[in-house]
Amino acid sequence: MASVFTNGLATVKLNGKTGLINKRNKEVVSFEYENIGQFTNDIAVFSKNGKFGILNSKGEEILSDYQYIEESSEGLLAFKQFGLWGFMDLKGKAIVDPIFESIRSFSDGMAVVSVNNRYGYIDNKGKLVIPIIYDRAVDFSEGFGAVKYGDSYIFIDKYSKEKIELTLDSKIKDHVIVKVINNELDSNTLISSIALD
Repeated sequence: MASVFTNGLATVKLNGKTGLINKRNKEVVSFEYENIGQFTNDIAVFSKNGKFGILNSKGEEILSDYQYIEESSEGLLAFKQFGLWGFMDLKGKAIVDPIFESIRSFSDGMAVVSVNNRYGYIDNKGKLVIPIIYDRAVDFSEGFGAVKYGDSYIFIDKYSKEKIELTLDSKIKDHVIVKVINNELDSNTLISSIALD
């Protein structure tokens, strides 16, 4: 079984092991890998002997012996080392040291990260931009992330400013209080109490 050629190389499985061949059907990387992913930006993630690493487009191992590596997005790779997650660039240089219990792929320039079951966001430069204080967090989309803090669900922008807050109404059963938060005026505007039924 073989993959399509990317950068002149194709992944081939032979006797349960994976290697790389070029367009002349010449072996470029020996058949000693459990898996070699597709080349993207001149690199491919591989697994070998239960560990993960990166191959360059010449078939050379750039790095190896990681617990896990996966393609993320926005030019970064997620990696796991010593039970914790971080991000590296495509050359294998750590951009974010492995300090997080969990991470998600980048979306809209932001990635959800967690420590001690609390969630926040880093940007694609590795800077913590939204503190790790939330009970839950989901991917950014259209410039906003959604977080849960206590009984409230909040839409937050990339500058850690809360924009919309949804809270269950403690006085009226099956109603949600919706607040639009205007940070420029430092005021809250109650929009409505919405029935859930």
